[in-house]
Amino acid sequence: MISNVKHRKVMGVFRAMSSFCDSNKLKNVNYINKKREKVVILGSGWGGIHFLLNIDFQKYDVTLVSPRNYFTFTPLLPCLCSGTLNVDACSERIDILLKKNNISGKYLKLECTDIVYKDKYIKCKEDTNSNNEIKIKYDYLIISVGAKTNSFNIKGVDKYAFYIKDVIDALKIRKKFISNLEACLKEIKTNNTSVKYNGNTTNDEFVKNMLHVVVVGGGPTGVEVAAELADFVNNDIKNKYKQIYKYISITIVEGGNNLLPTFTQNISNFTKDNFKKLNINVYTNYHVTEIDENHFYIKSSINKNEEPKKIPYGMIIWASGLAQTPLINNFIKKIPEQVNNRILNVNQHLKVIGIPTNDVYAIGDCKKIEPIKSHEHMDEVINCLGDSKVTSDTLKNKSEELSNIFPQLSNKKWDYNKNKKTEMNQKELEDYLIMVDKNYKSPPPTAQNAKQEAFYLSNIFNNHLYYKNNNIIPPFIEKWKGSLAYIGNHQVVAHLPFYEIKAFYERRFMVDHFTNQTHP
Repeated sequence: MISNVKHRKVMGVFRAMSSFCDSNKLKNVNYINKKREKVVILGSGWGGIHFLLNIDFQKYDVTLVSPRNYFTFTPLLPCLCSGTLNVDACSERIDILLKKNNISGKYLKLECTDIVYKDKYIKCKEDTNSNNEIKIKYDYLIISVGAKTNSFNIKGVDKYAFYIKDVIDALKIRKKFISNLEACLKEIKTNNTSVKYNGNTTNDEFVKNMLHVVVVGGGPTGVEVAAELADFVNNDIKNKYKQIYKYISITIVEGGNNLLPTFTQNISNFTKDNFKKLNINVYTNYHVTEIDENHFYIKSSINKNEEPKKIPYGMIIWASGLAQTPLINNFIKKIPEQVNNRILNVNQHLKVIGIPTNDVYAIGDCKKIEPIKSHEHMDEVINCLGDSKVTSDTLKNKSEELSNIFPQLSNKKWDYNKNKKTEMNQKELEDYLIMVDKNYKSPPPTAQNAKQEAFYLSNIFNNHLYYKNNNIIPPFIEKWKGSLAYIGNHQVVAHLPFYEIKAFYERRFMVDHFTNQTHP
């Protein structure tokens, strides 16, 4: 198939890459005294903060740029909505974080408004209303600005719905909920009789509508917000304000068939049953079509002939989908190779595709990984297999080595047992690899993946880029540790690599397990 000399050379490269990937933490070599290159990090979320914590400051001059001067522990935001935890438990100021971890990097409270990659600098402002533009040069740029909540251009969402992406969002939700409670308590105390309100609604109806909380989105965030608010209502409100408890209702709306759709069917069913016990109204297979000041409108996702429903509400929380920030959208338009993309594409090394200087990287929710296509590099695949027959089993046996160039061929990303093929000729192998390439899915936008990407990339900077090594860099492949969701009444569900949990657990302990630590 190939010469022995060429085969030995190729296999030597693969072995070098395999040893490079043996651990997440690459071995440190002796520090070389030279001028430090400037690394600028955009964003103080999971990716940006953990890159900052792991980069070697003896080797790089590091500056973190973010309009938000604190790190948010996002898995606990639902607890802040309900008042279970306070702000300090869910966030940490960046200046304190730098001091606590003895970090010599700089932090600038600025908002990046433009990336000028051809001249290697960014434009910043102190705030969106400022006319004073600040330019910051870089040798390497790490983009970790996250994403914003996607309104899907549905009428009324931006105007009337509450988002939940940050501490400030969670505090706004809590403030609104408490405000509605206080207004309704006052209404009940001053008017205990059923009188006309605004000409066409009775007092009871006004209170009931005002205390109807709606959560849109049945993923982990939406489920946990609904669960936390239900706990608050069923415990605190029920005991302290019995006269108002009967009026409160919580509804969750999910466009798909299941709550927690990325979990197992058993977990989804268990969650739905638990919500019924908590008196949470569940609308699955419904999507929101419009929101006005007092009502939201939903339509069946499966029955197109069903009439839309018009439902009154007092507060609506939008926890459905992600969209790119204006900064990323504008940046994409500048890159010819990405001008038609909806999200910033990076290669398997988290390097932004289309930047000829190879000095801009992206991690976290703002990007999608697009690895090189294995079917376009057939020779490398065949060379790795050597003289073996080309079957799915031989590909599986060599998957660890192959995945050092093509992450989609890792047995973590491709199920060889479900896609068995006997001996293949070159055309059949090409078709098989096309199938593998199409099957590849970029790591989901989660905190644990952003953190893993940050550690991967900082290790590359510390032990490869700094020394200008010619070693081939292995690709990023996420290690899925599982998914967790709190579903109310001290019940936690977890979808783990080899089993699932549906039981009573201390939620904070479970969150720590999945993220390795409570705070950086």
